[in-house]
Amino acid sequence: MKKKNKAAKKAAKRKLEEVESTITSDESQSATKAVKPPKPKTSTPANKKTMYSMHHPPPPVQQLPQQMSQQMPQQMFQQMPQQMPQGGGNNSYIPCSPQGGFPPPSCTSTPGAAYTQPIAMNSNIEFLLQDMCNRLDRMELKMNKLETIEKSVLTLETKMSNMEGNMLGMKTFMDTVKQEVQQVSEDVDGIKFVVSEVEDSCKLIRQENHKLKNDIVDIQARSMRDNLVFVGINEFQNETTDKTEATLREFFVNDLKMSQEDADVIKFDRVHRTGSLNKKPRPIIAKFSEYKQREKVRFMAPNLKGTHFYINVQYPPEIIAERKKLYPIFKKNKDEGHTVRMVYNKLYVNNVLYKPKGIVES
Repeated sequence: MKKKNKAAKKAAKRKLEEVESTITSDESQSATKAVKPPKPKTSTPANKKTMYSMHHPPPPVQQLPQQMSQQMPQQMFQQMPQQMPQGGGNNSYIPCSPQGGFPPPSCTSTPGAAYTQPIAMNSNIEFLLQDMCNRLDRMELKMNKLETIEKSVLTLETKMSNMEGNMLGMKTFMDTVKQEVQQVSEDVDGIKFVVSEVEDSCKLIRQENHKLKNDIVDIQARSMRDNLVFVGINEFQNETTDKTEATLREFFVNDLKMSQEDADVIKFDRVHRTGSLNKKPRPIIAKFSEYKQREKVRFMAPNLKGTHFYINVQYPPEIIAERKKLYPIFKKNKDEGHTVRMVYNKLYVNNVLYKPKGIVES
């Protein structure tokens, strides 16, 4: 459309040039007819007037009335065709009257009036052509804007197509991710099932381990049931096991107030000291051959009250730790006058088993 506008503009300029040339030729012919002098006559005042008009230019062109000059462009614009013909030549025309062409100048008017109608017609045509050129310029500006908008639309279409391609790629990627997530979810479900089985197995293993531990502690306690621990007995330099046993028998007679005959009757499977060599005197552990003899010595422990000697039953470390926790309760109930006794890791108050929190029954 931009090329069409340029072509129409060029055609309008060519028509303007043709019209101007035509008007110029018509004006020259009309002026020749209007100013042609009559045959010379005798010199009179009238002849002087005629000679004046021959040798002087015509009077100024009379302007058309304002109402007529305003109506004429509109009438001429209505009479002109809606589309300017293309090209030139003999077939090109710009009608300015219903009959076509330019009306001939009137010869009946006063001298100089022949120039008025063609010049006014020329100015009107120039006005119409200028108006057409302005419209074409505005159309060209609008076409430029339309071209800019078209380029913007093409750019947007390109971006939209790129976005569609990216969206398709994203959709494919999301589908792949969705499948991977689903696969991972299935794997996680399988792992959860395996972990649940492992937890159940670990729970059973912990229960069995606790039971085995209690069984081992019970076996250790039973193996130590014939043992007593004696604390505070003096230790000699390079003391042997036989010397330790002799020292223990002297302790029975001198400090435990046992008769010599009873002390000599007691039999031991083993007597030895235990603990670090840096801490002396170390405790003596005596394993009695008979449980009754062990209990006879243990019941004589109150005779050591007020001394620095102690007699204890040997227990595994686990039972000793639990007995330490129960001892404050044992002492409190004993001071209150209750009947209390402690067997292994169990405390009985008035012959009722006491069950503190955190104590595991064997």
